[in-house]
Amino acid sequence: VKLQNAPHAEIGQGFVHPFRLPPQEWAMLLQSIRVQRLERPLLMPVIKGNAEAAFTDEDVRYLSETLSRACADATSQEWVAFALMRAREPGLDEITSGAWYAQGDEVHLRLPNYRFAVTLPAIRKMVWDHPTQQLGSAVYEVVPSEHQRLDLQGEARGNPFTNDPVDL
Repeated sequence: VKLQNAPHAEIGQGFVHPFRLPPQEWAMLLQSIRVQRLERPLLMPVIKGNAEAAFTDEDVRYLSETLSRACADATSQEWVAFALMRAREPGLDEITSGAWYAQGDEVHLRLPNYRFAVTLPAIRKMVWDHPTQQLGSAVYEVVPSEHQRLDLQGEARGNPFTNDPVDL
């Protein structure tokens, strides 16, 4: 977890930072985030899997503590970026990366990479340096829960072929 200057286009009027949520509220928020696997068979429609928790209990414990501290330190020009790595098998890791920020009275999550398979150290470094850039085709999508909504930035502009990130 780190503070990172957000691109100017994302900031608009600036973020409502610092913002404070205790670790217990972060834990509830993190536990409410759901994803579903996407399978893209050749020349077939996308097959969506069942919705499941996006973050493991270990992820929730780590992120709830670190996000609570980092968001309290963030300025109106920074978002709180993160990258989590999980070993899937020797030499193959899964990386989840994104950023949190507050605008108005809403907390946003940008999750461009979810369980993205990585084998090269240079790609791991690139994810850490640019955690909000989508590295490949999405294999999961965020499923909004109650009191959540998706901001489909690219599709909202009428272009379904972009890799623009989705914010929750």
